[in-house]
Amino acid sequence: MVFFHAAEKAIETKDMEALMELYSDNYSDGEHDRKSAKQIWGRIFSTFDAMAMHHNMKLEKMSADKNMVVFQCNGLLLGVPDLNKTPITIDNWTKQDHVLVKEAGKWKLIGTYGPERKRLWFDKPMHPLF
Repeated sequence: MVFFHAAEKAIETKDMEALMELYSDNYSDGEHDRKSAKQIWGRIFSTFDAMAMHHNMKLEKMSADKNMVVFQCNGLLLGVPDLNKTPITIDNWTKQDHVLVKEAGKWKLIGTYGPERKRLWFDKPMHPLF
């Protein structure tokens, strides 16, 4: 859970460096990799203020050596657009499985999978973290 709390804090404070530290160098989500995830977060950070998220997770699987875990997650990401004072839903997700691996003693996101659908701004289904 420390991993997810760190991700929330990085997103809410727009700390790109801390957020990207949570991604594995081998991160893959369909056609997206760590570099494209960073570009997506940069676009979100430059467009929205006062971001907050809510998620509900449960542990689905753990490898025998305890170096890989899969969490199933439902949730949403809210933010206030530059031209508006009212928060809107930036993204929401249902039954997304987040795969984390232990690298050099730290949990890193290596991939996400679940039902595909288009999201705000993206021409390809994308779920960059939550």
